[in-house]
Amino acid sequence: MKRMVVIAAAIVGLRSSVVSADSLTVDDCVRLALTRSPAVRASSFTTDVARARYGAARAAYLPVLSAEAEYGRSAGYDVAVPIVKDQVVAALA
Repeated sequence: MKRMVVIAAAIVGLRSSVVSADSLTVDDCVRLALTRSPAVRASSFTTDVARARYGAARAAYLPVLSAEAEYGRSAGYDVAVPIVKDQVVAALA
């Protein structure tokens, strides 16, 4: 009994899809085929990869601008004082 209900539901579903298929135009069919086609999707990914590789290759010829910055605080020892070996030994003793 359940099998008959499933088969009947499948036939009704199939019939409704056939009815809706009659209302599609050729342009609709082409649009659906292009949006659902794995080959078309793969080719769009291929063009995206090629565009990225082109950009990376072109970037090698462009100038590079780099900058570096540092921030810190001084403890008041801004004047360089030469250290003599004897002064270091005397300071440690």
